[in-house]
Amino acid sequence: MNRRDLLKLGLASLAAGTCAHTVQAQTTRTPQLPEPRYDKLPIWRGFNLLEKFNRSNRRFREDDFRWIRDFGFNFVRLPMDYHMWIIDGDWRRINERVLEEIDEAVEFGEKYGIHVNINFHRAPGYTVARPAEE
Repeated sequence: MNRRDLLKLGLASLAAGTCAHTVQAQTTRTPQLPEPRYDKLPIWRGFNLLEKFNRSNRRFREDDFRWIRDFGFNFVRLPMDYHMWIIDGDWRRINERVLEEIDEAVEFGEKYGIHVNINFHRAPGYTVARPAEE
């Protein structure tokens, strides 16, 4: 089932009053990711998940990966801010629990056939955002 067919099915079921669980049950097949090659990258379509950015520091949710897959997408971008995993402002002291949560997001990607891009927006001495990094 492709993304357009899924959306049509979802809209038709809403109009008919069908339970959303019926739609979800029909879309649980995990697709195979396309193989990236040096001369041809796949077409990735998906979302930013901001749990480790903008000071929120929440755990990534498995349900997000499930519905991203169920709607036919194959990509998540995880913008990262190193402040999320350092201890007491010292970039040399790492909170391993937070890194385990990032590892878990990569595992969710593998489980649901979603390419995971870890994107560092902030690192010690570097940023692509504001305010500037010392």
